[in-house]
Amino acid sequence: MFRPARMVKVSVIGIRDDLTRITALLAEAGVVHLSRIGTIPGMEHVLMSARNEGLERRYKNAAENMRRVRDVCGCTPDPSIPSDYLDFDLATEIDEIEPFLAEFVSDIDAISGKIKALEEDARKYEELKKLTESLMGLDVDICALDQFEFLYVRVGFIPPEKVPLVQKAFGEKTLLLVIGQHGPKTLVAAVTLRDDARGVEKVLEAALFQDLIFPEDIGGKPKEIIEDITKRLEEIAHEKGRFEQVIRIMKSDSLEELQTIARRLAAANLHFFAHSHFKATRDLVVLSGWVPQRSLKWFEGLLEAKKDDLVILKDYSVNAKINVPTKLENIKLLKPFESLVATYGLPDYKEIDPTFYVMLGFSLMFGMMFGDVGQGAVLAAAGWLLRRKKKTGMTRSVGNMIMLCGAFSAVFGVFFGSVFGFEHLIPALLFHPFEKINLVLSIAIFWGVAFIGMGIILNIINKVLQGNYVEALLGQRSVSGILFYFGAVFFVFGLLMKYPFAQSFSVLFLIVILPLIFVGLKDPVEHLVHAMHVKRGGKEGEKQTSFLEIFIMAVMEIYDTILGYLSNTLSFMRVAAFALNHVGLMLAVFVICERFVSGIESVFGVGLIGWIFFAMSVSFFLR
Repeated sequence: MFRPARMVKVSVIGIRDDLTRITALLAEAGVVHLSRIGTIPGMEHVLMSARNEGLERRYKNAAENMRRVRDVCGCTPDPSIPSDYLDFDLATEIDEIEPFLAEFVSDIDAISGKIKALEEDARKYEELKKLTESLMGLDVDICALDQFEFLYVRVGFIPPEKVPLVQKAFGEKTLLLVIGQHGPKTLVAAVTLRDDARGVEKVLEAALFQDLIFPEDIGGKPKEIIEDITKRLEEIAHEKGRFEQVIRIMKSDSLEELQTIARRLAAANLHFFAHSHFKATRDLVVLSGWVPQRSLKWFEGLLEAKKDDLVILKDYSVNAKINVPTKLENIKLLKPFESLVATYGLPDYKEIDPTFYVMLGFSLMFGMMFGDVGQGAVLAAAGWLLRRKKKTGMTRSVGNMIMLCGAFSAVFGVFFGSVFGFEHLIPALLFHPFEKINLVLSIAIFWGVAFIGMGIILNIINKVLQGNYVEALLGQRSVSGILFYFGAVFFVFGLLMKYPFAQSFSVLFLIVILPLIFVGLKDPVEHLVHAMHVKRGGKEGEKQTSFLEIFIMAVMEIYDTILGYLSNTLSFMRVAAFALNHVGLMLAVFVICERFVSGIESVFGVGLIGWIFFAMSVSFFLR
């Protein structure tokens, strides 16, 4: 629980023709972390990649077709992979998938193209209908306006800024009627004598005029045109609905087959991912990976039971230069907190697993911020119900986290004597937060000191386990760093309490200044160690560091240490602030409820505001 799972390097050799079967067994085992096999000197022409790029390309094209099916049909087949979907022949399966998907996609593309054409027609007719509505005041055949014997009429669009210019150019002999604004252009009608038509056309052409054109099969007065367009839109909607119904029928009839294909494609992706880590000869395939030591016997038994012609090689030694994968192993109660740890980065294989300490700090601080027996019990019950609802998965993990936080909230509720905000129902085991505000703030600060100190200790242990003794002894999060931090806290505490030792400069130098000097020596010592390594024949760095640069880095390390510890410690005052806010908010709720409501409604109001505060506190704490 306090260290990542111990891992064993495992190499498996099998027959190349059984490549898919081997991958399926690895997936069924679920305990192997594959690692890539590097180039082996002298074996470059014998040991090659086990990937089949042509087969991968065919599956990639099939996946593109499936995405096309999803986009058009609006269906999302479940890509989950049952164990019996993994062991299949990849080449045979794609030979069956390709023709089915090709025909299916061809059919839906043809229907989809018709639907898009209908939608485009509908858009044009809708736009034409809006334009025609602007002409409702004209009781004439729109399409026959150019058939007058003595008048010349043109209806169309010009840019709005051209309207005054056109009106000025027309003069008194030509009338320009502004009908309305449609998008970025203005709909106008130009009316003049037919003898003046040539001059009007030149002006309109210069003003970028565009004629209003109706389809050949639509004509008549504006009212008649609108009726024709409405009828045409109804026909388009009916035709579109018919095509959509065809797609729905195709989807319904082929859903089971599409589900199977989706799972096969997902399974094939797993196979290809695994194959990218394999090496192969003409007849054999070699794979390498890491297996948790406690699962090794079970893994070997599974392979031997289902495929007894595999050769399994084990290597229990772990070289410091090998990048060993990290697998956290914790009890079920701590599982949800592993995700919090992973958010900031998994620990190295040789480092301490901080999950337990994260759980402890998270739960304690949450409990203090939201200390209430009743509300904590409700949270714990909600978490328990989530655990009951799902036996595995994220829901169960979240349930465990909520249940644990609720339990700590209830415990602190006992300490604070609070039940649904009522502080007179049970006696406070410790104190009521509002009655001892300074004490609450002090507790939050000392909690911060304890948690920061624990983090430094874990970092020191990790550096020692990694063999990095310089960073374990010197630097911000090292032995010298923790001596400085605890010394500074102790000295400030002495000043506040007016202890005699806090008046002595020698004490200040010994417990604060001297450790801080060692903190700043990290970069100079590292530079010295590197120089000694180069002198003994080691590899020289890319750039030599000057004395001034080393001095500046040492000063910056000291400055960052002081500022970092100070800000991180003071930030824990938020815990006390939330604890006090919780009490203050509940008091405000009581005042509101007593003034406006009574009885069960008041209790409901208290509970509701408690849940609102819970959501606010969680979101703030997880920032």
